[in-house]
Amino acid sequence: MRALGGLLLLLSVFLAGCPLLVGGALVASGAAGAVFYQGELEWHHAGSYDRTWEATQAALKKFEIRVTRAEKNPIDGTIEGRKRDDTSVVVNVKARREGVTTVGIRVGFMGDRAQSDLIQRQIEASLKGGSS
Repeated sequence: MRALGGLLLLLSVFLAGCPLLVGGALVASGAAGAVFYQGELEWHHAGSYDRTWEATQAALKKFEIRVTRAEKNPIDGTIEGRKRDDTSVVVNVKARREGVTTVGIRVGFMGDRAQSDLIQRQIEASLKGGSS
């Protein structure tokens, strides 16, 4: 019974899109190891901090999100904006290690995972050289 409980826990973690430890290696399932916590959707993007910052600004522009404040320093930055319906959007961009940047997005007060996911996917597409 205990083994079944462990298997179910392991399976639920895998299906939830969280990183999974398999044989000592971290395997990200789902969208780039996405984590939705307290209303913020966080992805780890394969791209430099500067390229990811630019891709983030382009994604916000594509979705017609008006930037009200952008603050960037050498290792992290925050962009605040408003959608057409005046819903707030907050984006945190953080350099992690060479070639990896974390982007956390919260849409609205409680967080809208679907809207945040659309923006994350657009950032990813921009980093890969396309635009969805």
